[in-house]
Amino acid sequence: MEFLTIVGEVGFPIAGAIAAGLFVFTTLKFILASVTGGVCGLKNIIKALDNRVQTMNNDLVQIDAKVSHVLALEQLQFTRSQDIKKKQEREAKDALRDEANEVINKFIANVESRIYANLSKQLVDNMFSSTGASTGTAELEGATIFWERDVDLGTIAIRITEIDGTVTTVTVPVGDFGF
Repeated sequence: MEFLTIVGEVGFPIAGAIAAGLFVFTTLKFILASVTGGVCGLKNIIKALDNRVQTMNNDLVQIDAKVSHVLALEQLQFTRSQDIKKKQEREAKDALRDEANEVINKFIANVESRIYANLSKQLVDNMFSSTGASTGTAELEGATIFWERDVDLGTIAIRITEIDGTVTTVTVPVGDFGF
C-alpha cells in the first residue's frame, strides 16, 4: 500500500520512475557485488602468482650464483693446470739448454763437427780427384752415401739413402762453374 500512497501523492509517472530507479539500483548493486567478489578473487590469485614469481626469481638468482661459482672454480682449475704445464715445459727446456751448455757437451759437439768436416773433406777430395776412383760409398749413422763421377758428362752424381729409404740425389758439375 505504500506504493499506492506514493502514487497518490506524486502521481503515477513519478512513482513508476522511482520504482524503475529502485529496480536498476538493485540490479546494479547485485551485479557490482558479484563483480567485486570476482575482482577480489582475481586479486588474491594475482598476489599468489606474484609471490610464486618472486620465489622463482630468487631461486634463479641462487642457481645463477651457484653456477657462476662452479664455472669460476672450473676456470681457475683449468688456468692453474695450464700454468703448471707451461712451467714444466719451461723447466724441461731450461734443463735441456743447461745440459747443452755444459762444457763437456760443447766439447763433444765441437769434436763431432770437426770429425764430420774431416769426413766430408775426404769425400769431396776423392770425388774431385782426377787420379782417384770414379765411384765411392760411405756409411754414416745408418745413411748410405754413394757417389759416381761421369767423365763423359763432366758431372758427379751423389745419392744419399736415409735409414727410412728416402733417397736424395744431387748432380754437381766437375771443373769450372763459369759464373
